[in-house]
Amino acid sequence: MNNSTGNFQSFIKSDYVSLVFSLVSIVIVTSGNGLLVVAIVKKKLLHTPTHILIVIVAASDFFTGSVGIPVHIVGQYFNKKYCTISFCATYLSTYISNIIVLMIAVERYVSILHPFSYERFVSVKKAAYVALGACLIPVFHLIYIPIFYTSLSGIAIWENTDGMQCLVTEVCPKIFCRIFFIETILIGTFIIVIYMKILVVVRRQLKAIATLEISCAETGTQVTQEQKANKKALQKTLFLGFLAFFLILSWLPYTIVAILDYEKVTIPGTVWYIVLLIAFSNPVVNPILYGIHQRVYLDAVKGLCRRNSPENQDIGLS
Repeated sequence: MNNSTGNFQSFIKSDYVSLVFSLVSIVIVTSGNGLLVVAIVKKKLLHTPTHILIVIVAASDFFTGSVGIPVHIVGQYFNKKYCTISFCATYLSTYISNIIVLMIAVERYVSILHPFSYERFVSVKKAAYVALGACLIPVFHLIYIPIFYTSLSGIAIWENTDGMQCLVTEVCPKIFCRIFFIETILIGTFIIVIYMKILVVVRRQLKAIATLEISCAETGTQVTQEQKANKKALQKTLFLGFLAFFLILSWLPYTIVAILDYEKVTIPGTVWYIVLLIAFSNPVVNPILYGIHQRVYLDAVKGLCRRNSPENQDIGLS
């Protein structure tokens, strides 16, 4: 009882910024991503392969805000044994986000570079089944964690938890994180390569559309609805590419610092503090970016709140 009281007083007296950021993050992440998930699920016009994958990413971020961050606070300041649960929750949401963002990149690649094959090979059901199957990968990975902590080598970690900082390098087996980091680097590399190739094609197509729009303005003709929809799809692809790069950049510092720590490089607590803030900023910023840069999601959420959003609004994505 006295130990818990001391931890609580220490928590209140220090890390005010961390506390405020964590509480604000929980509110923004859960409300923003929760609304996004409900809006897409409720609106049939948003039931496309791309949006199905976005729903899973948003649900993963929602899990981070509702479970990962709160449990991390409990483990950091009150009971160190919750640090393992915090790591498992963060690992699960991060891995799912990475693999689904990779799937979005592949889906956009087929849509932009092979549009005729897209209708034949890509559908909502296929995207949902493949995505849900991919989400099982980190679940099977996490089976290793309880096995590790019930082994003789794992029990010793809880003998002295006073000096623990609830860091991944303190609660996770090195071999497990090595595999995770290698997979993360490979997934990030594939995402970058795919989107770089997409970017070349998208820029060329957007330039062609801009030239056509200028020509139409000079001749007084109207741009067709198909051309407008194509332009919107290309812009949406650029936005999704930006979100993918933002995901990689937000977790890259954390990954590098963790690798260095495993290799016995001394990492100051301030550095850990900063990289954690950067990493957890990703699920915080994502729903805000959706609302600012993509009117489709903002309109869907507004329609959900009003319960009378016009069904004939063109909010689809090819």
